[in-house]
Amino acid sequence: MQLSKKVFSDYVERPEKVLQFGEGNFLRCFVDWMCFEINKSLKRDLRSG
Repeated sequence: MQLSKKVFSDYVERPEKVLQFGEGNFLRCFVDWMCFEINKSLKRDLRSG
């Protein structure tokens, strides 16, 4: 089954707010994971303040 917005019902459209650059794959992965965990724990859109 291919992942899509229809299959994943918890999908929330959020703006891109993090700029990542460089060659550190571990660092980029770690930052992505931390942003994902923060968004998941807040269970709300960060744009609301």
